[in-house]
Amino acid sequence: MALASTCIGGCMAVVLDRSQRDAVYQFVLRDLADMDDVAIVLGDGEVELAQQLRRRFEQGLRLLDDIGWEQTGARELYALSQPPQELRAVFGWLGESATAATGEAIAESADQGIKEAFTAAETSKMVLQQLPEGTRRPRP
Repeated sequence: MALASTCIGGCMAVVLDRSQRDAVYQFVLRDLADMDDVAIVLGDGEVELAQQLRRRFEQGLRLLDDIGWEQTGARELYALSQPPQELRAVFGWLGESATAATGEAIAESADQGIKEAFTAAETSKMVLQQLPEGTRRPRP
């Protein structure tokens, strides 16, 4: 999936297709769910961190202005109108968030695989223990 760029108003704009837009939307929404962190860090006296969070949430909200506030995009293409430095900032943390989520999903999947393998091994042991003595395992 390649990003497109087009000339809008005399400068190059990054353009997302619908599937890219929808994926970005989900991660912005995921990030915005943590808005209450601002109150928590302020309560802990961490003013600078609270300000950093505010900036990050503002960037996400401005990105929604470009790609739409609806859960699923209706258009085929979405031109991003923010200046390059703003896009660099928002897609910087967005990329980090998505990379971390990928790692978490892989770990969860591996955890599930390990749980299933452990359960299968334990079940096999239990079944074998319940079989009458002298029962032989067929050769493959």
